[in-house]
Amino acid sequence: MSHHPERGLTVIFKGTSRCDAGCRYCSVGSRAGGTISWEDFELVVSQLRALIQQRGITRLEFTFHGGEPTLLGAGFLDRACCALAQLPVRLGLSLQSNLLSWNDELWEVLATHGVCVGTSFDPLGSSRLDAQGAPAHDRWRENYLRLAAQADAPGAIFVVTRDALGRADEVLSAAAEMSSDAGRPFGLQINPIYPQGRAKGDAEALITPEEFGGFLIDAWELWERRGRDLRLTPIQQFAARLVDGTRQPASLSCSFGGQCGTSHVGIDHELNVAGCGRRLDSGAFLGNLRDGSLTTLMEDSQERRVLPGRDSALRDGACRECRFFDLCHGGCPDDAVLAGGGLLDAFPWCASYHALFEVMERRGREVREKTAGRTVRVVSDPAVALGRGSTGGGETWLLPHPDGLNLGFEGGLTRLLSRRGERVLAFVHNRHTRVASLWERPLRDGRLQLALFELDGLEEAMSLLEKLGATIWLDVPGLVEQGGATVLARALERFMHEPSWRAQIMPFAGMLEAGFGEESPRIRSRWGLEPGAVELDVRVQEQHLEPSARAVLQTITGLDPSLAEWLDRRAPCRSCTLLSLCGASLAPGDGRACSPAERAMVGRLDHAAGELRLTLEQARAPA
Repeated sequence: MSHHPERGLTVIFKGTSRCDAGCRYCSVGSRAGGTISWEDFELVVSQLRALIQQRGITRLEFTFHGGEPTLLGAGFLDRACCALAQLPVRLGLSLQSNLLSWNDELWEVLATHGVCVGTSFDPLGSSRLDAQGAPAHDRWRENYLRLAAQADAPGAIFVVTRDALGRADEVLSAAAEMSSDAGRPFGLQINPIYPQGRAKGDAEALITPEEFGGFLIDAWELWERRGRDLRLTPIQQFAARLVDGTRQPASLSCSFGGQCGTSHVGIDHELNVAGCGRRLDSGAFLGNLRDGSLTTLMEDSQERRVLPGRDSALRDGACRECRFFDLCHGGCPDDAVLAGGGLLDAFPWCASYHALFEVMERRGREVREKTAGRTVRVVSDPAVALGRGSTGGGETWLLPHPDGLNLGFEGGLTRLLSRRGERVLAFVHNRHTRVASLWERPLRDGRLQLALFELDGLEEAMSLLEKLGATIWLDVPGLVEQGGATVLARALERFMHEPSWRAQIMPFAGMLEAGFGEESPRIRSRWGLEPGAVELDVRVQEQHLEPSARAVLQTITGLDPSLAEWLDRRAPCRSCTLLSLCGASLAPGDGRACSPAERAMVGRLDHAAGELRLTLEQARAPA
């Protein structure tokens, strides 16, 4: 076995050029065409076996593509998957389908072999058409929901055409609706229309790089405002790096990886071999399996010899001054050729992504500046926050004390509150709120806020704090777990409808503001902390804390290091229509959704926010 650095290979297999759709953005061309014979597919498998053994490949990703691969039929796909499973390699199977010819027999075959399904998506109805030229979205949607009910919901590609410009909100809203209807997160990948195949020369569909960049920026800003409620590729990967500051390399598609010269190969129904599926569409064949082995075609290809050096050539040449090169690596070489360049040129969409990266970078700086300005010191004794090494600034959170000493005059709270701009959040047992009247002034002006976390005596404590006009923070998830859903629901109704109610109740007030549009919705923890955007300075020895203080500390410090990771642990939130209000603050973070009682409370706030917006619009309307 010869040594080769390549350990994984992705095969894009276009086993048929036939298609039952007529999408305007199709990069393949004619729907008519041929289908591979079983004998020829056996030749493909045999050639792959030889390549695997000769190159020491340990992982093979095999994608059924097209044309429309479901037109190969369930029987062929079953035999094909069985044959591929005999290869001496770790195998991943996927299929890219328009879902227009879906049936139960197909699903059984794909489920049996663990085939991951991908699709395309056009809720605007202008570019994704059936074979008769009619919009295909309704039939696609029916089959998508049917498939999502049986397995993981397929990810989808949205191709940006001229008709989509300025309509990113419609696209993302429709995608969020799919998440809600399917009850599963909807993954959306945004691609530009490629000027080849049926789309070539279609002036009513093609767009410029500047126009595509505008769409990307619109989509990203909407995605942020909506609380990142979708898996949005590649935007979320770029946001993780530029906005959230995640240091790990982004997991991006082949267009941005800079390694496609060694990682991909494409094979079509006529046994033509190309660098990938895109290069098959461009007719840039390395040769044909009837004339030589797959290994020989790949090793003798000038293209395969040139592409591995593309990354370094661009880094040292055309992209030398670009600070974003590590994010895109010059893009897809096939795009560069389509734009009239060569394989070693950068793709024409550089202007699109550069515009997106610049606005993301600015947002990232703003987030980091905010992070630098918001430090939360967590202490069990106010004196600790005033001790040696404390520079002030930020805010202090006091853990609960069994004797209520965190509200005592002699404990240093007065000095903390005297600091200019200092906010203190004190976690207190309900029984200790009786001394809160001693702190009426800082409670009224918001310098001192009280967090309540236990059910016994909660209503009495809230009534007392209401008379002081305090800001109350409630541990909603913890109180629901204690059986306090009914008590919380009553508190919510009082807060919204009792005219004399004077206290702010968080997180309800924050959710109402987000729903009303007075505050940009943000992802946040149960105590209002934004993952990745706050520095925690914990100054306690956990083993010396009482049980209630330890429990509270865990709810404070249970932040994941980045916003992206926080959302990954709360997958059900991505398909929830209320995410922009609650910010995933109520989900436990172990893969489960929040409770029905919590969703009902957030839904009540959403309804109230809608009524407020309507009232305001009516008041502003001309007489």
